[in-house]
Amino acid sequence: MWDITKWYDGDLKKRLLLCMRYAENILNPEAGNTPYFAYTLMRHIVTGGQGEIRVNLLFSTDTPLAYVSSGLPIEGEVEIIPKHSGTLYIRIPENSGKDREGISLTIDGNTADYEIADGYVKCGVRRFDAVRLAFTPQFTEYKETIVQTEYTVTKFGEQVIDINPKTGLYPLHHRHDWETVCK
Repeated sequence: MWDITKWYDGDLKKRLLLCMRYAENILNPEAGNTPYFAYTLMRHIVTGGQGEIRVNLLFSTDTPLAYVSSGLPIEGEVEIIPKHSGTLYIRIPENSGKDREGISLTIDGNTADYEIADGYVKCGVRRFDAVRLAFTPQFTEYKETIVQTEYTVTKFGEQVIDINPKTGLYPLHHRHDWETVCK
């Protein structure tokens, strides 16, 4: 059985990238890793403890720490309702600006003060505040080689919206409708 934990050093992003790069093993029912991958992904969307809440992946979810509603990939925004008071960290997607340009944060409809720390927007929140982070995702293209085939990947922010060439088992999903909506 394929086991990603032997390459895992505590870096969530690295672990998820490894999972994506070895998708043929993860999604192979004989390997038995699909449930583990889904569990790992869901467990790390929102993390926290001791007065902090970290929204690591901008997927819609409801956890004991926060409710998250994501507008991605069509809109560059995420709304969060924390279920505890404390410090909220929201990861800023790649290609969306790591400085204050193009980023806005509101709490209960009012512009809020925030810091940018290690790729996250950081702000203080109270229980059940309505927090909205808006940003401007950018289009990027890059080459990725999987099983000796080179693919061109088109992303809008961090969302893959197209993979070419469209052959064999890859790409795992096609997002043609989103391509026109995002442009």
